[in-house]
Amino acid sequence: MSIIKMIENEIIIEKRVLDKYKSAKEPLNILISRIKKGRFRFFIREPGSKKQKLIPRSRYKELESMYHDRLDFETSRILEGNIRILQKIQPMLSDYDSDSAAAQLPQAYRRLKEVLDEKPPEEIGAIQPDTAAPAASATPADPGRADERDSSPKPICKDDLDKANVTQSQNPYDRKKLTVRTKFDLWVRSKNEMHIAEALFDVGAKFLYEARLELVKESVGANGKTVYNTEVLYPDFTIFLPDGEVIYWEHLGMWELESYREDNVKRLTLYFENGIYPPKNLILTVDGKKMPYDSSAIWRTIEGMILSRY
Repeated sequence: MSIIKMIENEIIIEKRVLDKYKSAKEPLNILISRIKKGRFRFFIREPGSKKQKLIPRSRYKELESMYHDRLDFETSRILEGNIRILQKIQPMLSDYDSDSAAAQLPQAYRRLKEVLDEKPPEEIGAIQPDTAAPAASATPADPGRADERDSSPKPICKDDLDKANVTQSQNPYDRKKLTVRTKFDLWVRSKNEMHIAEALFDVGAKFLYEARLELVKESVGANGKTVYNTEVLYPDFTIFLPDGEVIYWEHLGMWELESYREDNVKRLTLYFENGIYPPKNLILTVDGKKMPYDSSAIWRTIEGMILSRY
């Protein structure tokens, strides 16, 4: 990934994290600490007053909210400063990939490259037209309909997106639950999946949603011999890296349900047996009623597991 794209992505990430702290305010009262008899003592001074009020240890719990308020305030200041600096230096940077560097070459070298890139006349007739089958057409208005799909659907990518041709889920299971629509017309099953899809889209990652994946399942037959069967899974997201590697992302959104946990333990076992495991090539995120998923964590996951490998 180019340095400019990395800066652009970092600005997006830090702005999203900053949204979490937009209501953060510096505490009005001033906290003062002193050492008395070898122990810390804390005092509060109100603005405009010189009087300092000692806080007894029995009330230290009250200071905890003051600590978190100040911490959130400092975090927001750091993020705002980072964003200002990144936005300031972004226009000063230049990409160092071969195409960008070639554009800065003297005219003679640019002309030489044009000549070197020209096809000899005898090769022109050998060029074949692109006969690859186009990706299946999506029908966002009816996400529950099971469409016939190309066996090699085109990954979703912001750079070359055709909204009329967004490859939808290939998973035949309970398609009526594909009720949440992303800003680029992909239908998913939950708001958190929507957040993940839109974040992947915003950073320019190429991915498929609920694409068919065949894995090998090993078991023991009646005669005691090992039997190998093929089992089909539909990972939430299949992400294609520039180096040809593939990362799978499973978002487990109903973890509070025992039956859901049991089913997913079986799925994860199948992943692991096929060499798919975190942090190598599998991302696992979890949420439920008692453990809501923080959307800012999506960006930290993408930055650490995906963008770092561009």
